[in-house]
Amino acid sequence: MMRDTKTCSWGNNVIDATPLLSCSSVSSGWKADSSFSRRRYRVEARPKCRDLRVCTSTLCSISAQTWERLYGVAGEATLLGQFTRAVNIMVADHLIALVLPEIGNGPFHAVVDVLPSTVLPHYLPLSWDAEQLWLGPWCVQFQSKPTFWDSRVAWEEFSIDAEAYRDLSAFVKVAAQSRDAWQDGVILGGAAGKRQVSPLTALDAAGKSGDADAFVAAAALLAGWGPGLTPSGDDFLAGLMLSFWAQKGEAARPLCERIAAVALLRTTRLSGAFLQAAANGLADARWHALLHALTGAPGVMLKQATREVLAFGATSGLDSLAGFLWGLGNGRSCPYPLCS
Repeated sequence: MMRDTKTCSWGNNVIDATPLLSCSSVSSGWKADSSFSRRRYRVEARPKCRDLRVCTSTLCSISAQTWERLYGVAGEATLLGQFTRAVNIMVADHLIALVLPEIGNGPFHAVVDVLPSTVLPHYLPLSWDAEQLWLGPWCVQFQSKPTFWDSRVAWEEFSIDAEAYRDLSAFVKVAAQSRDAWQDGVILGGAAGKRQVSPLTALDAAGKSGDADAFVAAAALLAGWGPGLTPSGDDFLAGLMLSFWAQKGEAARPLCERIAAVALLRTTRLSGAFLQAAANGLADARWHALLHALTGAPGVMLKQATREVLAFGATSGLDSLAGFLWGLGNGRSCPYPLCS
């Protein structure tokens, strides 16, 4: 669950200023091909980026997936949310998050050095002028050879170290206990959670049955469950799908795509973007660091990586780790047959 902590309003719109916590950027070092500087797009005359009347940002890095969806596109973007550390826009059917470096790289992220300090309009004319992206009054300058970040995990090379798995389980348990058995009705406990029937009951039964249809139906009950921009149930499902990729690699895609398809109909656009990314085996920099540590890195690296994931949102990190551990087994019958 990503919690709202500060809002300001204008007209009928609300800016949520959720303070997302930091993570370390991970860059693949990909570079744009040589055709980047030669590509040009016809646009209407605009003020120069140095004009003080416009906001100017510089791109630090961008996911390869986001670049493919954004570069050269002209038309109109829709402002989905303007935050302290992120601006979320919709371009066609794709959510793109322009974020500050402390949030870091993610599957649909473009990391910029600064964000607009003034309120952006709901509809943003989108166009390109050489190495400049225009979003209404906002100019994002791209370097001649921007740095790409690959959000896909090398699942074919991934293997969990048994000791690291036990340590991760212990770290998450301590974190859950320190938050009073997970506050505010988060997925597996807390006073509020005990007053309602958890959708995990159905997921448990479906997982043990090995029935793919029943499992997808049970997963649908978790979609949109709980408060927040990314509800707790969605965070759990994202972690669950990453655990399937960790165990089965590409073979997990059919089941994950089915889960995402039903979940997207029941939740927010932001949460849906995270779910779609997880269904495709994509993860943000925090999870990349954690998954690397799980392959047998020194314990101090695993602990730090776990802390980074846990720090995400109000409870999103904890919820996603709960889903990840559930999928890896965690004392239950993991539904391996569903991914075969």
